[in-house]
Amino acid sequence: MVIRRKLALLGLFFLLCQLAAAQMPPGTWFALTAVCAAAIFVFCRFFAKQYTLLFLLLSAVALVGFQQLYVHLILYPTAAQHQGANLPLLVRVEKTGECYEDDRVSAQVTVLESDGKSCHYTAYCSVFPNSEPGELVCGLFDVSTLADDEYKLSRLADGIYLELTYLSDADWIGEQQTFWLAVQQWRLMLSRKIRQYISFDAGSLLCAMTLGERTGLSEEWEILFRQAGVSHLLVVSGLHLSLVCGILAGSLKNSRVRAVANLVIFPAYAVLTGFSPSIFRAGTALVIGSIGALFALPVDSFTSLGMAALLLGIANPFASCDLGLQLSFAATLGVLCAGALYSRMTRNQYPVPRRFQLVNILLVPVFAAWFSLPVQLAQNMELSGVSVLSNLLCLYLIQPILVLGLLCAVCALTPMLAVPLQLLSRLAEILIRLLVAILRATASLPFSRIVLEKDYYLCAWMILMGLALLFWFSPHHWKRMLIILPFCTAFAVGISTFASFGLVHVALVGSSSSPCMIAWQGDDAILVFQGGYSAVKEVREYLEVRCLDLRYILDIRQKADNNFWEEAACPAIQVQQLPVGMQTNHQVSDILVESYHAKNGCLARLSVGGYSMVLCSGTVRLANPLAASVWILGNSGESSDIQADLQISPGRLAGGEVLYGDGDILEIRPGKSVRMIEVYHVDE
Repeated sequence: MVIRRKLALLGLFFLLCQLAAAQMPPGTWFALTAVCAAAIFVFCRFFAKQYTLLFLLLSAVALVGFQQLYVHLILYPTAAQHQGANLPLLVRVEKTGECYEDDRVSAQVTVLESDGKSCHYTAYCSVFPNSEPGELVCGLFDVSTLADDEYKLSRLADGIYLELTYLSDADWIGEQQTFWLAVQQWRLMLSRKIRQYISFDAGSLLCAMTLGERTGLSEEWEILFRQAGVSHLLVVSGLHLSLVCGILAGSLKNSRVRAVANLVIFPAYAVLTGFSPSIFRAGTALVIGSIGALFALPVDSFTSLGMAALLLGIANPFASCDLGLQLSFAATLGVLCAGALYSRMTRNQYPVPRRFQLVNILLVPVFAAWFSLPVQLAQNMELSGVSVLSNLLCLYLIQPILVLGLLCAVCALTPMLAVPLQLLSRLAEILIRLLVAILRATASLPFSRIVLEKDYYLCAWMILMGLALLFWFSPHHWKRMLIILPFCTAFAVGISTFASFGLVHVALVGSSSSPCMIAWQGDDAILVFQGGYSAVKEVREYLEVRCLDLRYILDIRQKADNNFWEEAACPAIQVQQLPVGMQTNHQVSDILVESYHAKNGCLARLSVGGYSMVLCSGTVRLANPLAASVWILGNSGESSDIQADLQISPGRLAGGEVLYGDGDILEIRPGKSVRMIEVYHVDE
């Protein structure tokens, strides 16, 4: 058991180190690899039996380092050989998605020929001629490395290293069927048949929970599941696989027969769900555990999870960059820790008291949410304060819905079972409507949507995790942990809330040519707007995600003839309609916004604790120079009368490119400090 638990730690350390290596410059990690390799030699020679955790960490760093050497010295140079301008390529379309241009799609393709030479690599094209999976397309493309944006790591996690730019001469020359495309088409056929007897929304949700096919799933229901904290139900994962194995093989008495059944169920269900990464993770752990059971070895779930992490990481150097995989591993680790804690609590107690059974029901969703919290914070994801309650209320509906979905899939295979398919799908719709009603009730509760300051609450989480580890290695003190940890949680959250109290955030949302500025303190926000209908949509989505209440809207557009804010619940001031030369002041908490209407332009200056930001449209002429800390430049505004310490533009700032969009750009503590934080790119 001790040796196997060490292997589990090595696998999890390896995945964490791989994630860190993807974020760091290659040279830094190569230097760490050399140091760790030397340290491992010393450990093996003198201290192999002591400092086990440190030894495993060094081993994980060294393994990832050698893997990064392979990526940067072999894999990247090999991919770079296929780069070149205006290359005629023959590609097979694998997946398609939405595109911002008409009659175009985004596509993941396999390149079969490059300039007449046979090759085989996967690439991504953001603008591709309208096509279907399986079609062969010949055309002129430009091949380049992946753009360094927020999507780069996720594409690397999918095994994509190059990006295509479509130029011209697209020619469809037929279709090429592969096993993966045949599976995808078969799944689409099943989903269409399942949905034919019930409402479209309920059928799409049933297909998403059973087949992992989310085509047609309404945005309203996706938002509802996210607000209720049960988005994992829409992604086929280890929960679904464990339920399926429990339904089909859980009643088998013989452990070896049950292991063989699990080994058969996993590939069949993986085909049914399209080999999703989360199913592959859970299936790898299931296979490891089942093989151990076949040879009469005691099954250890932590070891299976760690070995799955090790195998996935070795197979793909960027596997850990996949967000779904991160959430899946974090939640699974939380569930396993909850089970281990429950085993400690009920040790030498038979029969188990009922109060402990209730604790077990609560531990699983609480620990799953707790372990997933750092991933959600790191990715700036919206949190739900009712996720534990929603999971508990939905606990006994998931399995019957999944069973009915599987039975519907079986009945959809043959036309002779159309009547049972209709009956089962109608019954599934009743349960789905009940599930949605429960989620609507929980999502409408207070604190259903929580926005936390990432840095402060990550620190709080690390403090709590350290305390939990201290209690974990004191097995006789679990009762103290249950008493002390809630108080420590309240204290840590209180400290984090106090540390973030009074902060003012400023975000730029929209395009780089006409950025909108949103400033807020607490839940109160003020908006300086410019742009078009797309900017309105982005602003509303940003306010909804951040749970902000608008107090004022300042519209500084030059041609504000159409009012976007007729239904706004706060005053909307169109600066262009004010008398020329008129200045207005608007205060929200510690935020002061001054607006000014010049003859051929409009200007807004935001001031917080001596720090000021200016945004303008048109040509602004002032009687006296205007001083500001930062001038946000766009293509729609200019002035020779603004004197700013720093100008932010689509050009360069401090040696790096400044990209506008859907993220915080400034964090201001009034009168004390200002710091630049994460900025994302939004295409124009």
